[in-house]
Amino acid sequence: MRSILYGILLLAACGTPVVDGGSAPYGPGSSTAKTDWPIIDAQDHRDVRSLLAFMTDTSANVRARAALAFASVGDSDAVPALLHALNDPDPTVRANAAFAFGFCGDSTDVHRLVERYSPEENAAVRGRIAEAVGRCGRRAGADLLLRRTLLARADTLGVLRGLFFATTTGSTDTSHVRYALSLITGHDAELDAAALQVCARCAPALLKPFTRKLLDVAMMMPDEGEVEMRLPLLNALGRTGDKDAFIRLQETLMNDPEPRLRAMALKGIGRFEEPRRNELVLNALTDSSGMVRDQAVEEVLKLKELPDGETLWTMAQRHADPRVKIPLYGLVLRTADADTRRTCRMLLKSMLEQGEAGPYLNA
Repeated sequence: MRSILYGILLLAACGTPVVDGGSAPYGPGSSTAKTDWPIIDAQDHRDVRSLLAFMTDTSANVRARAALAFASVGDSDAVPALLHALNDPDPTVRANAAFAFGFCGDSTDVHRLVERYSPEENAAVRGRIAEAVGRCGRRAGADLLLRRTLLARADTLGVLRGLFFATTTGSTDTSHVRYALSLITGHDAELDAAALQVCARCAPALLKPFTRKLLDVAMMMPDEGEVEMRLPLLNALGRTGDKDAFIRLQETLMNDPEPRLRAMALKGIGRFEEPRRNELVLNALTDSSGMVRDQAVEEVLKLKELPDGETLWTMAQRHADPRVKIPLYGLVLRTADADTRRTCRMLLKSMLEQGEAGPYLNA
């Protein structure tokens, strides 16, 4: 049932909703589902033969939905049909075929896919082709993306997304990072976020040569807002190991009103070996946001040098949040003297019996 529901959501992304608000229930017997349900059923059963037959249907809507279904099935037997669909007269079919190719193809097929990039007249389809090249092409695909002509915004976005997927598989080097950073505009938040997401996925060794560029980008950012763009930037800065980057992360942790940004800054701080790291991590346990406190707990558990058992006991006693209090008690059991550990065990048992630990244990 879960896979069927996932299929419905995935297929709905390529066209109009399959159910009108207030219409009859969607299912095999409804009129709306006469063409859609067989595709969903074939996808759920990974019936490649039936989906290939739908790819030759006279209805562009059916062909588009069948092409998109292959993104879920991920079968390499679909590659020839998907390549053929890139010549379909309907741009939605072509875009869906390119998207699905990213899940069905591999580095041996990617050259045939990229051949369709330049002849394609629709920028959105070109973007999908570029994205798929990076998703399935590994190093060969990443290198091919560096040589694409960017005629429209959709081209640039597709190339950046492709580089993101290539970076996720460890298929990029400094040339790809440099190219992604060169596409930062300073005025298009979506494009800039896509470029920074490439950096956020990079290994630290690849990012270090670009620390100054990342700090320059940070200087261009507004002090508030643009969360989706600043999150990957903070993630990338946290991987550089640079002292100036540490200062930037510290400023964000202490001053930014957005909890997601403070949590990301704290995560980055946890990667450093700076003298102030432990102090910042421990202070973050009292942050007003539960998200930041949860991240602080993760970072505290990674610390090599912890406060003494008595200090941890006092911190746990004063804290009201069981999601912080209980992990601190756990550290007390590791570091405190025998009497404190005994008292701590009794307190934890009492909390469990009274249900005070329930919200933490159920999380």
